[in-house]
Amino acid sequence: MPFPSTCLAAASFPYWPFVVLALSITFVILSISALRLHPFLALIGAALLTGVLSSSLPPTSRTSTKANGSAPSNSSAKASAKPRAISASSSAWPPSSASA
Repeated sequence: MPFPSTCLAAASFPYWPFVVLALSITFVILSISALRLHPFLALIGAALLTGVLSSSLPPTSRTSTKANGSAPSNSSAKASAKPRAISASSSAWPPSSASA
């Protein structure tokens, strides 16, 4: 269950991602300086805090989903991902043994 304050803030405040960023940076600074926590642990805690707070972020316009909730497939990218054959005649390696 998401926190009520995060749902309310995400629904009515369009700058909520910047608030999440500011809270995460503040958490890192305060946990390192005031709590004397190791910086690695402070960053892990900030990542968890960001994940919890950003669970209620509105979706961006670039992320589109189908009706069933799956991401759209890109069939043209799959078709162009086929490996290309390299011809042996254009290869410069290994050098010929009859050099100079």
